[in-house]
Amino acid sequence: MNKMEIATEIGKLEGELSKVESETRDYERQFNSAKGNRTGGAAALLIGIVGLLFFLSLWPLWIFLALIGVLTLLTAISKQSKAKGKMSAAENKIAEIRSKLAERRAQLAVL
Repeated sequence: MNKMEIATEIGKLEGELSKVESETRDYERQFNSAKGNRTGGAAALLIGIVGLLFFLSLWPLWIFLALIGVLTLLTAISKQSKAKGKMSAAENKIAEIRSKLAERRAQLAVL
């Protein structure tokens, strides 16, 4: 490979690295936004259980609130696990691209 081909490949790899890093930031935002939903779901579940124990006369309201809390909690957990899996895949891709970049830069330095 000549210098021009290596420089072109380095440019492509840097563009790809930028894109994957941007995707990683998006996945981190998704992961962090699910934290609030997870906390809210747990709070709604807890309020529903406590309300059911102390104010039994309004049991349909408390059961409904607990059910909403469980559904919100499960949805948030699912979103977090998906985002975490995508983040780890993107981080592996970043490491792969960085190693290729280092290799190509070393080749360019030798030429």
